Amino acid sequence: MRKLAINIVWIKRDLRTLDHESFHAAESKNIPYLPVYIFDNDLIDYPDTSDRHLGFIYNSLIDINKKLSSFNKEVEILYGPSLDIFKYLISQYKIENIFSYQESGIKQSWQRDIKVRSFCNENSINWIEFQRDGIIRGIKDRKNWNKNWHIQMHSQIIENSFKKQKKLKFLNKFPLPKKLINRINSNLNSFQPAGESMAWKYLKSFCNKRISGYAYNISKPEKSRISCSRLSPYISWGNLNIRLVYHHLIKLKKKNKNLRSINAVISRLHWHCTFDLFFYKGKGAKLQRALISFFLDSNIDFGYHEVQVPYLVNESSAFGTGQLPDKEGQMYSVPQDNLFLIPTAEVPITNIFRDEIIEESNLPILKTGYSPCFRREAGSYGAHVRGLNRLHQFDKVEIVRVEHPEKSYDSLNIMKDQIKTIIEKLELPFRIITLCGGDLGFTSALTYD
Repeated sequence: MRKLAINIVWIKRDLRTLDHESFHAAESKNIPYLPVYIFDNDLIDYPDTSDRHLGFIYNSLIDINKKLSSFNKEVEILYGPSLDIFKYLISQYKIENIFSYQESGIKQSWQRDIKVRSFCNENSINWIEFQRDGIIRGIKDRKNWNKNWHIQMHSQIIENSFKKQKKLKFLNKFPLPKKLINRINSNLNSFQPAGESMAWKYLKSFCNKRISGYAYNISKPEKSRISCSRLSPYISWGNLNIRLVYHHLIKLKKKNKNLRSINAVISRLHWHCTFDLFFYKGKGAKLQRALISFFLDSNIDFGYHEVQVPYLVNESSAFGTGQLPDKEGQMYSVPQDNLFLIPTAEVPITNIFRDEIIEESNLPILKTGYSPCFRREAGSYGAHVRGLNRLHQFDKVEIVRVEHPEKSYDSLNIMKDQIKTIIEKLELPFRIITLCGGDLGFTSALTYD
């Protein structure tokens, strides 16, 4: 029996119907197409994925399908290994093209794409991947990157239109398990609502009200709640892309109000699509070196012993301080040697005492150390608003106390007062806040910022 020729629109982190190149390309062809989203086992079982993520994705797909239903189209929601699913699809249809966006994900998603690319080549399927936002994969330097980003952002938005097609007969042999659907939907009311429709609602409410205080309040823990955009999940999962938000802000800018805040948000959008590292030069480099020495010398005066730490640690050390599994997605790894670049000197210093029994008479033990710190995700609050705030690499001087558990809170207050003294010597304005439970690391009982 002759198979029906179709195209596939493979939805990944592009959960929307507007300014969508894959849908646009499929609509321009003269054959029907099947949109699919795959909940791939290897990806959703990975430690950087939670039920909250899965619920957001699932309900974004439901929102898309409400918009597509009048055109006899819907995104088929599939569950299982991506390669197995594509093998099933090719057994049912003659697939001409697969349209998708490039995905900048993790090692597992990259390996999945390599397998699918090989499968497409073996079966004469043309897989066309579109550039996502301003991200250009595989470039060796940033020459002309800034220029290309602005070209991409100023290019015309695709006003997607959909034609009615005869509904495809599709037997989904890889359905999302009902138990999983119930689980990921069990706590929806506690979180920000998902979907393209809600994304536009939040973007408009931000531009109409919250943006007025963005540049002034986004780095303030208490006031950021009433000034933040709340767009991060919508951009991360593609309910909105960077270009849509950029165009909306440019229109807003023409009203000549809240310009500083608008420029700050645009700077954040620019930063989202790149990997920024910075040089300190001349007096800046001298100041950086002097501050590191000042902090170390001050800590030594408080009784801490200086330690020069390695910048790479093994997996056991990362587990020892709770970086794994909680923050695996934020750590840079060297998979060939199963090593990780440190996110702070606290990791190697604390692991000096891993698997040791320390006599109570030897407590407290006081250590201090400087290191560059490496983190895949730069700080989300205030980055590129004014100055630089937590990049992929930054310098930090750490203090660590090994203390009897009954004295831990007293020791924490001693450390807080010591840091307060150092900042006062520099005559820098500051305040100390106690983090709420929702902002604590999963190994922390109490944290001051």
